[in-house]
Amino acid sequence: MIAEGRGGLNHVCLEVENIDEALAELKAKGIPLLDQVPRIGHAGCRIAFLDPSATENCLIELAELPAGHA
Repeated sequence: MIAEGRGGLNHVCLEVENIDEALAELKAKGIPLLDQVPRIGHAGCRIAFLDPSATENCLIELAELPAGHA
């Protein structure tokens, strides 16, 4: 796909300390979310995605690392 001139980036992941607080702040600011509540993702992280319609079609993932993760 990249050789055909189409992008190869799937999404960007941002680590947050507290995903519940981050989602509440985004909701309060009117940012549309794909996930209203976090779910379990890769390596046991709690994750949630923003609606790409709010980010110029860039899929943004928020991730909170599991407790005790170094």
